[in-house]
Amino acid sequence: MNDISLFSQFWNIAVLHIGVVMWPGPNLTLVAKNSVTLQLRFALYCTLGIAIGTIAHVSLALVGVSGIVAASPVMYRVLQVIGAGYLIYVGTKAIRAMPYRLEEEVGAAKQTRTAHGAFREGFTNQMTNPKSYFFFFTLFTQVVGETPVGIKVLYGLWMATITFLWFAFVTVTLSNPLVKKRFSASIHYVARAAGVFLIGFGIWILRSAFR
Repeated sequence: MNDISLFSQFWNIAVLHIGVVMWPGPNLTLVAKNSVTLQLRFALYCTLGIAIGTIAHVSLALVGVSGIVAASPVMYRVLQVIGAGYLIYVGTKAIRAMPYRLEEEVGAAKQTRTAHGAFREGFTNQMTNPKSYFFFFTLFTQVVGETPVGIKVLYGLWMATITFLWFAFVTVTLSNPLVKKRFSASIHYVARAAGVFLIGFGIWILRSAFR
């Protein structure tokens, strides 16, 4: 694979991942809750737990992709269709996203009191979210494919880093009441924009699966 192909692949991964990470969901709710109810360092431990969970998801996806591709090209095509359908489904939900009701989400969430508890909460939240499994598996079957393992590992580390930086930004941002209000009022617009890209990419995968 040449440098241009790698750059194109990385660009697709970057946009897809950032769109999904920024989409309001369980991780954002958890981070928001800890940001407004805990000390900053506890909230950052929660963010670190989510990032480590991302590395775990990438590892599981890499192992699963290798086994399926080696076992059956037909199954791989089936997974292409399923993955494309998932991206279109997520994209459709994203473009219908409503304003994020931060206070309601935070009020309904449980509280944690220790750094270890916050880290465990973030990691568990990431690992028990079924959408994360679908996303990373789809990403590594449809976008990454047969890219060398070393490059795949770098992609995984990059995604974990971006995940941490985004939620760390959210954590610090929500410590300011004025910014918190503006953030919660505009995040759904970002989700809608990401949804358009996700739908388009899902359609592209469907077309490539039947060529």
